[in-house]
Amino acid sequence: MTDELRNKVNDWMAFWNTGDATLADGLYAEDYVRHDPTTPGSGPELIKAYVGMVREGFPDLRFVLEETIIEAERVCARWSATGTFS
Repeated sequence: MTDELRNKVNDWMAFWNTGDATLADGLYAEDYVRHDPTTPGSGPELIKAYVGMVREGFPDLRFVLEETIIEAERVCARWSATGTFS
């Protein structure tokens, strides 16, 4: 389980760093709900569009994984991000 969870964190980082929308399919359930009044909606297609929009505004966006803690079926990831708004 630990390796599987670590791989999910790495895929999440890769999704944000590359914008590769195919990665979202393995990360977000069909019934995923985004609880943000600025971008409400659900499903993987929503998050794909959201990440694309963010990456368009910050073309050099870069996430760095600082630390990952895994206990049983729970994961905590500490990350930092940098980017220039265009």
